[in-house]
Amino acid sequence: PTVESCTMKLLEEVGELMQLIGKGQGLSGESAAKTEKEIAYDMMQESFDAAQSAVTMAYTLAEKFGMLEWAIHDHERKLRERGYLK
Repeated sequence: PTVESCTMKLLEEVGELMQLIGKGQGLSGESAAKTEKEIAYDMMQESFDAAQSAVTMAYTLAEKFGMLEWAIHDHERKLRERGYLK
């Protein structure tokens, strides 16, 4: 994967997630053919797809520039500072 292809995939997945959010809120003008729980499940799946695309892009960049350990360490530090990790 390239940074460009990863970016395009990430945008695609975020777009699909946004479509589902719009449908879940009734913003699409479509009548809901799925239950709220089914829409939530679909949103969860698209969130996983978007997260995987973001991680793939991060690893692609880290591998290209040889900075994986540094990038992970710095991100963990940021998460600790914000209280997400102990």
